[in-house]
Amino acid sequence: MHLSHNTSTKHCEGTAVDVEEQLRKVINACECFSLHFDESTDIVDGPQLCVLITMDFEDMSAKEELLTNLPLKGHHKR
Repeated sequence: MHLSHNTSTKHCEGTAVDVEEQLRKVINACECFSLHFDESTDIVDGPQLCVLITMDFEDMSAKEELLTNLPLKGHHKR
């Protein structure tokens, strides 16, 4: 079945909101967390900052998730 552009966009936006809400719940349930930052390069050779979170829970389990990728503007190659 072919979906219209608007239908596909609405579905993707709804899914993104749901994923964000689930991640907020998990972060609120954790005992402590740490943030990790890493520079990477995207497909068109643009530098970006990857922000990850590692969460530790009361039952001694841990979970790591990608929070966001941010473009690094004005970044010069070394």
